This record gives sequence, C-alpha cells and structure tokens, in this order.
Amino acid sequence: MWAKLYKRPFLKLSFLALILFTWILQDTYKDSRGKEDYFLEDVDQYYSYLPAYFIYDDLEFKFDHSYWLMPTAYGKKVPKVTMGLALMNTPFFLVGDYWAKHSKYSRDGYSYPYVLCIRLGTIFYFLLGMLFLAKSLLKFFNEFTTVITCALVFLGTNLLYYTLGHAEMPHSYLFMLFSVIIYQSLRWHATGKIKPLLVVSFLSGLAVLVRPTAGLIVMVPLLYGITSVGLFKEKINFFWRQKWRIIISLAMFIVPLVPQLLFWKIQTGNYFFFSYGSDERFFFTSPHILEFLFSYRKGWLLYTPMMALALAGLVFLRGKAKELSLLVPFIIVIAIYVFSSWWSWWYGGSFGMRSMVHYYPLLAFPLAALISACFNKTTMAIVVTVICALFVSLNMGQAIQYKRNMIHWDGMTKEAYWFSITHPRFEEEHWAIFESYIERPDYDAAKKPQ
Repeated sequence: MWAKLYKRPFLKLSFLALILFTWILQDTYKDSRGKEDYFLEDVDQYYSYLPAYFIYDDLEFKFDHSYWLMPTAYGKKVPKVTMGLALMNTPFFLVGDYWAKHSKYSRDGYSYPYVLCIRLGTIFYFLLGMLFLAKSLLKFFNEFTTVITCALVFLGTNLLYYTLGHAEMPHSYLFMLFSVIIYQSLRWHATGKIKPLLVVSFLSGLAVLVRPTAGLIVMVPLLYGITSVGLFKEKINFFWRQKWRIIISLAMFIVPLVPQLLFWKIQTGNYFFFSYGSDERFFFTSPHILEFLFSYRKGWLLYTPMMALALAGLVFLRGKAKELSLLVPFIIVIAIYVFSSWWSWWYGGSFGMRSMVHYYPLLAFPLAALISACFNKTTMAIVVTVICALFVSLNMGQAIQYKRNMIHWDGMTKEAYWFSITHPRFEEEHWAIFESYIERPDYDAAKKPQ
C-alpha cells in the first residue's frame, strides 16, 4: 500500500505536508479550555475505563473522579458511554503509563505522558484514515482529484477541529474506521477473499462500540454496487456464494463487543444495558431535520458548507463511481434522519454538527465527483476553486473562533452568528454584545415528547 503511494509524488508530498500541518498547528486549534489537559468533559468519559482498569483497579468507579455514571438495578454504577474509544487508546495509554512509572510524572492517567501519548494516538488514527480514504478514492479518481478532495475534507470541514482542537473526541477515530471499512469493502467485492471481509466485520463492531449509531456503516459492504434490481439479485447471489464467510464474519463483528457485554453483565446483570438512562431517547416521529441542517445553533450545512458541495456532487457520482451512486445518498439520508431525531439534536457543546464528521469518508466520493466534473471546464474550475477557497477560509477561521469561545458551544443565534462573522476578533466591549445574543437550549424540555 505504501509502495503504491510512494510512486505518486504529488500524493506523497501532500501526505508529508499533512503530517507537518497536524503536528505544527496543534496549539493553533487546541481547545483553549484544555490548557495542558486534553481530557475534557465527554473525552474524560470515553477515556475513563483506562485509568479505572490499569491504575485504580476499580471498574466500579468508586475512586475519586468526575465521570458520568448511571445507576443500575444492582446498586452499582456504570459509565454513560461505551468503551470502544478506550480500547482504541489502550496501546498509547500503556506507553504513557510506562513513561509515567519511570519518570517524575504522576501515574494518575492524566499527567503529561498520558496527554502526549493519547494525542499522538489521535493523530496516528487520523493520518491512517486519510491514507485509506486516499486509497479508496484512487480506485475511481485520478491523483489530483484525490489530493484536492482529501485536503477539502480536512481543511474545509469540522474534521479539522476534531483532529486538532478537540481531537480526543471519537469523531476522528470513527473517520479512520469508516475510511478503512470502505476501502476493505471495495477490496472484498473486487476479490471475494475472506481477509478484507473479516477486517470490515471487526472494524464495524469496533465502530459500534465507539458509538452505536455508527452501525450504519455496515450498509457499505451490504449495499455496495447495487444500482438496479438486476444488480440487487446479483448481490444476493454474491452473498449466497459467500455465505460461510459471512457467517464467520458475524462472529468477528461480535469480538470487539465482547468486553463491553461482559462488563455490563457483571455490573448490571444483563448483557445489554442502555447507559444513557430513561430520559434520553430518539423521537423518530418528530425529527428536527431543518434545524439539524440549517439552524444558526448548529446547522450542519451552515457551519460546514463544504458538505453542500459534496451533496451537490451526488448528481455526478453515477458517472464517476456508479457502484456508490445509490449507497452514499441512502446512508446519508438515514444518518440525517436518525441524528436529527435524537432529543439533543444539536449534540451538546460542539463546533458545527459533530455527529456527521465520521460520514465524511462517504461524502468524499460525491465531492470528488464534483471536482472531477467541474475541473474539465475552465470556467467551472475557477468558480469551484473560489468557492472551495472561501469555504476553507471560513472553516479554518471559525474553528479558531470556536476555540476562543467566539462561537458559542450550544447557544448560537442569527444575531450571534453574524456578529461573529463581522468581528473576526473580539475587543473587550464586544463580549457583552455577543453574549446578549446567546440563547441556550432548554435541555429539560427537549427530553420530553414533542
């Protein structure tokens, strides 16, 4: 895989630039609340299993902590989130733990060795995701289109913030998992061999363990290539020929879920436990689709307009990557419906719509199709270049504004948004004006049926 990329000089230089960019500009985008500690709020919850198991030997979480724990019928408490991200962080945590044991730093799970090693892990996973995304795009597009698309997916979306600013959140990790799953799904359909299928199954199970709604990614290997009734029948025949391998792959899907199921069984008495509690749920009969897409509070396409170009690129996808032409819009429509049906459709404190970040590997294909089609015509190439440059500039600037709290984490309004747009930097007198525009959501009301 690396050898093939090595033969592509433009791609090689681009990845070198990406590595340097992610390392050098970390502090530029790092959440200002973090200071020397990246383990903030949600991150601390996902991370909690590691210090609990390796340092305090206390999976009942009775040691001094600030974790969000949910009571069970057994009288015990379990973390609100699942352990998928902790499993992905384990190798890097163990390096940090070894370093802390043999140095002056405190072995508490939060001192500098842990901070640095976990951060290196997040960058590693992101770069791996970009590598596999490029590999997948190269199956349908040329080197130039692939590099431009990868650059726009990173610099023009909130993936930038969730790689450098609040990197330890699960979104860049899932971006990597989705990228690898897509690539291995393409390989499985091309070769019919079991190895890529097993990789797809294992990583799909791991993605579900990180965030259960990530299970939508299993539609990629299931629906890839279906563009007509005839091809649907061919897909059924393909599955039938692969039936024993698919049965084996189902077992592989369960493997990464086993630690969580056993943990829940021990702590709650059941293998399955809804750890978010009874007051957090989906309202599938009253989704907030328009607010999810366009609202000033968190609208996906408002804060990440680059993805509007990706959606427009669906028109060109059939001519460039026919096998994905129905699959991508199908998954994205379902994802938007599901995410906008969650009681907190704005997903708490975040920059833009963070729940969509891990679907960018899928949306990279229609974005690449748009770029490929438009760059064949000089006028369209100029127009698209200008638009992309504006969207990249907007995203990079707003990511820094969010870091500086100039974009509120959950209370943005029309007035607050345009005040931030027209004031790239706040003077002392601007803060009171900006804060007067903020309207915090009513979390308690949102948990009730609409």
